[in-house]
Amino acid sequence: MNSRPSIVPLFPLEKVLFPGMAMPLHVSDDRYKLLIEECLDDDKVFGILHGLDVQKPIVGTTARVEKVLNRYDDGRFDIIVVGEQRFEIKSVIQTKAYLQAIVSYFSDAKIGEFPRSSFDELVRLYKLYVQRLGLKHDNSFHLDDLMDVLDDERELSYVIAQTIGLDIRDQQELLEKTDSVARVKLLTGVLHRHDVVYGLAQSLFEKRKEFDPMLN
Repeated sequence: MNSRPSIVPLFPLEKVLFPGMAMPLHVSDDRYKLLIEECLDDDKVFGILHGLDVQKPIVGTTARVEKVLNRYDDGRFDIIVVGEQRFEIKSVIQTKAYLQAIVSYFSDAKIGEFPRSSFDELVRLYKLYVQRLGLKHDNSFHLDDLMDVLDDERELSYVIAQTIGLDIRDQQELLEKTDSVARVKLLTGVLHRHDVVYGLAQSLFEKRKEFDPMLN
């Protein structure tokens, strides 16, 4: 079992998979049914990436099948995969029914001590977001406890990104970031925009109540 192979099968999606995060997949295309079958047989990873524009560098995440939920008679799969390593495509190989790529792996750059105040602001805005939407987490997902079970800020950023429904472009940008400050800045900016929009909507609602007794 090699978690960092130099050649990986490619599974393009209209989604972004973050390292450490789980994703459900329904596999119905014949090419990718074959890909998943081979990965299951050999316990191999494959690469999930958003789009496949070979004219520019492409960053994706290797995925491993965590669980097979359903295996249908026609070869389709319902599976759960978990992201592992970020990679960048160096060149694409077209020798099988599905695409493969020669890839290189990358980690975060060394930037020194992370500014705690920036992280605290992100957590504050996120808690406000959760409170305003009325979201409730079970006992396994309390933000105050997340840092005890996650290895680093990067994983916490990915959890927050999935929870707030970040659009695909911002998800891809977050995946490509190689330092904590940039990730926290991106997420803080998104949550701040949510905060501003919520404040404006609340203000308009309060003004409308002044003129519409039915809202009181």
